Amino acid sequence: MGYDEIAYHFIIADNGDIYEGRSINVMGAHAGQTEEANELADSIRKGLVDKPLVEALKKDPDFGSIGICLDGNFEFEKTSSTQLKSLSLLLQRLVEKYNIKKDKIILHKDVRKKIIENNGLTPIGEATKCPGKHSYEAIMSIVHSL
Repeated sequence: MGYDEIAYHFIIADNGDIYEGRSINVMGAHAGQTEEANELADSIRKGLVDKPLVEALKKDPDFGSIGICLDGNFEFEKTSSTQLKSLSLLLQRLVEKYNIKKDKIILHKDVRKKIIENNGLTPIGEATKCPGKHSYEAIMSIVHSL
């Protein structure tokens, strides 16, 4: 997709192994894009707007987030119990280390409404079903138990 590296900070394989992807100190590329972020970034790069690039990044739904990917297509298959256990352990660690509030943990398909539209921004692309109908409730159960 043209990225220098993987879009996510963590990837959880079907067997539950957790892999570190993009450095946690680097903004991910996993939650989507907005017209406003892209337009402002282009204007800044062209010298048409005198603002730091971080102002455009703040309009991107990935700004300040940590991206976790569970390997699989959960529209068609169930999330493995080992993946869910690993996700629970990873989330517990991240919540503790970065003092993340439970209500700030959202799933990919909720980004459009909770981050993009609620902030008056315009999403680019189609809405996603991710993480899929066979994992959404299981993952939300983990989030609620944190």
